[in-house]
Amino acid sequence: MSRILLCVSVIVALWSASALSLSVFSEPRGAHMLLRSRRANSFLEELKPASMERECVEERCNFEEAREIFQTREATLEFWTVYTDGNQCQSHMCVNGVCVDQYQDYACRCEPGYEGKYCNQPQTATNCSLVNGGCDHSCSESKDNLSRSCSCVGGYKLHDDAKKCSPIGPSSCGQLLISRSSYTKPMDGLLPWMVGGEVGKKGESPWQVTHFTCGYCSTADWLGNSPASHLQPSFK
Repeated sequence: MSRILLCVSVIVALWSASALSLSVFSEPRGAHMLLRSRRANSFLEELKPASMERECVEERCNFEEAREIFQTREATLEFWTVYTDGNQCQSHMCVNGVCVDQYQDYACRCEPGYEGKYCNQPQTATNCSLVNGGCDHSCSESKDNLSRSCSCVGGYKLHDDAKKCSPIGPSSCGQLLISRSSYTKPMDGLLPWMVGGEVGKKGESPWQVTHFTCGYCSTADWLGNSPASHLQPSFK
């Protein structure tokens, strides 16, 4: 009888040990992984302070949730651009400047002495006082007066040299779409083209735009910044 009780005790002890080991250890397949409880959507989550890991890593956060984390709009936009669009500066071409990430694009902030879309050209002007700063259309100076930047009016795009402008389409305002006449004999009155033009000051002759270039131009900023407004022509 004592032997039977001893055997039963041993069997119970072995079963208890095996059950205890199952509750403590994981399966061999998942034993190498570190398990932790998911904090997102946990109890009283709304009472917790904003967390980048909880709201934007473990789950997909929206702009308002990111705004609560970064506090300021500028910092939120800097994070949001990379978070939703990826970092466009990973493969940038800025030679002598710092890459600024933008939505589906990037811009180069050039070091002093360089200019161009990729900061790969020597700076040719620091203000707009001489020859409109070398800009085809609009020229604007920086607040510290150490650099100038060029821009184009509507319907034109800026070249990689950050100075020249070219039309986007055939209907871009300011283009001479009518071919000039080959007639060279004297005629009474003014002819609708310019010869022997001389460089004038910016915006000095805006009347030329409506009379001899566009016919009618609805782009307001073109009137004072077009290439035609920088010329003083002599008519024959």
